[in-house]
Amino acid sequence: YYCSAAPPLSGEDLPRFGTTLNRLKEKYPDASLADVCDFFLETFKPDTSGVTVGSAMDSYVADVERRFETGALSWWQRQSIKFATQKFERHFGSETRLAHFTASQLHDYLVETSRAKDGSRNYSNKTWTNRRGYLTRFFSFCVEEGWLERNPALQVRKYTKREHAQ
Repeated sequence: YYCSAAPPLSGEDLPRFGTTLNRLKEKYPDASLADVCDFFLETFKPDTSGVTVGSAMDSYVADVERRFETGALSWWQRQSIKFATQKFERHFGSETRLAHFTASQLHDYLVETSRAKDGSRNYSNKTWTNRRGYLTRFFSFCVEEGWLERNPALQVRKYTKREHAQ
């Protein structure tokens, strides 16, 4: 019964599906496939805009330049934003669609790419807060432009002064 009820997968989808199931088992060993599918059906929203990271970054950097020209941003702020956006685009690639980002992906990105001055992962809470702020502002811009319905960076954890970011 289950074999006949399952949708057929094409030859090119089979390896990808297998890889995805392995990632699911590694990351969430106690999750059942049925629970994951139910969650997906409740939360998934199709990508209607089709906007990629590259095109969104181009528009965002143009907006940053406009704010710099009007005096709303300092030279240092502009440079920091440009550096953060370039790092983000290099990490995920310019062809990645905006609608595919989740809070857990952004959290993992911050953990993977945050480093202290000595090269260790013992970055400060201030570093985390600043980098989270860059992501939050970028995705807020995308929401304002109508490319996204919600800002996934808002769900990334904030740390207070006394908490350790690890």
